Amino acid sequence: MKRKLMLAASVVLACVCGCCAQDAGKVASKESSSTTPKATTQYQLELVFTGPWSFVQDSTGKRIIAAAPLITGHSSLYLRSISSLLPPTGLYTLTLTGVNSVPATNPPARFVPDTPTSISPGALTSLETAANDRYVINLPQTQYVQAVYSDPLAYSDSSYPVPAPALSKAYVTKVVFRYSTDSLDVRLDGTQVDVNGVKSPYKPQSLSSEGMIDVSIDDAPDNSICDDGAKGTFKMMNALMQTRLFVDYPTYDVNCQKEDPQNPRGSGGGMGMMNEAAFAAMKSAVLSGLLKLENYTKDLSKDPDSADPSRDILKRLSNIKEGVEGWPKSGPDNAQRRAFATGFNELRGFVIRREKLKESYRNNLVNVIDDLIPFNISGKNCKSPLMLFVNP
Repeated sequence: MKRKLMLAASVVLACVCGCCAQDAGKVASKESSSTTPKATTQYQLELVFTGPWSFVQDSTGKRIIAAAPLITGHSSLYLRSISSLLPPTGLYTLTLTGVNSVPATNPPARFVPDTPTSISPGALTSLETAANDRYVINLPQTQYVQAVYSDPLAYSDSSYPVPAPALSKAYVTKVVFRYSTDSLDVRLDGTQVDVNGVKSPYKPQSLSSEGMIDVSIDDAPDNSICDDGAKGTFKMMNALMQTRLFVDYPTYDVNCQKEDPQNPRGSGGGMGMMNEAAFAAMKSAVLSGLLKLENYTKDLSKDPDSADPSRDILKRLSNIKEGVEGWPKSGPDNAQRRAFATGFNELRGFVIRREKLKESYRNNLVNVIDDLIPFNISGKNCKSPLMLFVNP
C-alpha cells in the first residue's frame, strides 16, 4: 500500500498500477481419456479487495458480504483481471463455478474491531437495500482470508479521540479471499442503481482470469501530514455500516485532532479531498488517456475495411471526451464520474459487437480500453483499515 506520495496520473495503464493478472500462473490443462470419465480440474482463484471495504461473515446465508461506500474523490468500483468490469453502485452477487472453501493455513488477518461484532438484522437489511451510495457484493464462503497489506494504527469503539497506545498493532488494509473452483472465470449479476436512485437489473457479465481478480476502489490522494484521507474514508465506512468506531495513526499527534474529519467538534476541513490543482492534473491525465485511444483508432481507420466502425468508435470517444472537458475545477461530481465509466463500458461492448472489425483490431482495441482504468490514482493513502462483522 502506498503512503503519502504525491498525486500521479488518474488514468494509468493497469499493468503499471499492479492491476494485471498476466503474470499469474497459466491455466492448467484438463486431462481426458477415451476410456475413463473426464476428471474435473480444480483451480485456485483469489479475489483481492482493495479500498474502503467492510465484510460480514453470514453463517446463516453461507456467504461473505463485501460492502463499500461511494466516496467523492475515490474511483468507481472496478473488477480487473484479463479484462475488466465497471459496475455502478448497487447490490451484486459474484458467482464462482464449482466453488469450494479453502482451509485457513496462514495467520488470520486482523480486522477492526479485534473481536468481530454482530451486525443487527436491521442494519444488515439496510445495508442490502440497493442504493446509489454503496457497492454491496455477495461472495461464497471461504476459510482462507489472508492479509495482503497491514498498517500500524489504533482504534476506539467508544469515544473520540482515540487513546494513543504504547505499541501500535497492525490491521489489514488489503485482503485476499482464496477459493477452489472448477473454472477461473466468474460471473457478476444483481441490481444496479443509477445516480437518481433508479434500480434496474444488471446485465450479467463474465470476467475471465488466470487465477487472480482485483476488486478495487482506488483512494483519493492525501497530501496531509495527519492521514486525514484515511480517517475521512473510515468515517464514511462507519456511516455505511451504522457503527461508531474511530481510528488514528502514529504519531498520534493531538494537533491533528482539530482537522480530523472524525472529530465531532473539529473544523471538518481535513477530509483529504483533492484540491483544484490535483483535479486539474487528473483531468489532464484522463484526456491524455483518451487521446491515446483516439490516435490508435485513427490508425485503424486507414484500413478501408475498418473505416466505418472506426468512425463510430471515434464518435463515441468524442462524446466521452466532451464530458471530461466539462468537468469543473472542483472535480467531476458523482454523475459525471458515472457517465464516464458508463461511456467506457458501452464503448467496450460496441467494439466487441463490431463484426466488421478484424479480429486482431478488435482484440487490440479491447485491450487498450481495458487498460484504461478511470480514476486510478497513484500517490493515494490506503491506510483505512478494513472492518469485519458477523451474522451468526
